[in-house]
Amino acid sequence: MFIFYHFLILIADPRAPSLGIRAFSDYSKVILAGHNFSVACTSNKSKEYQQYTEEAQPQEISMFYGNSMPIKVCRSADDPKRDTISCTLVISNATLGSSGNYSCIASNYMRCTAATIFVKVEGNPLLF
Repeated sequence: MFIFYHFLILIADPRAPSLGIRAFSDYSKVILAGHNFSVACTSNKSKEYQQYTEEAQPQEISMFYGNSMPIKVCRSADDPKRDTISCTLVISNATLGSSGNYSCIASNYMRCTAATIFVKVEGNPLLF
């Protein structure tokens, strides 16, 4: 069972898609070394341009760790009429080095929105 850890919603430009980012663990409210955690981004259609269906709908979410190139990209190309798209990155067997900034950028045909969350992995890895 996943437990909610952090959550942030960002709407920067009324023509841009909204974007929410959260990090959560399968262990507790603390993300522990040796356990799994996920970072999830969800983007919704622009609120200001509801009448412009395709232009306002989110087309893509790109996910980043630190200052890296995108580590995961989710597109709505399979279903271009969707008002919401989600993208989840699963980190297995987290280490202290998994701590850091995780970011998402959601875009539609008019604008983009970015959100970042800091994830801190704590404790010693599990020893078996």
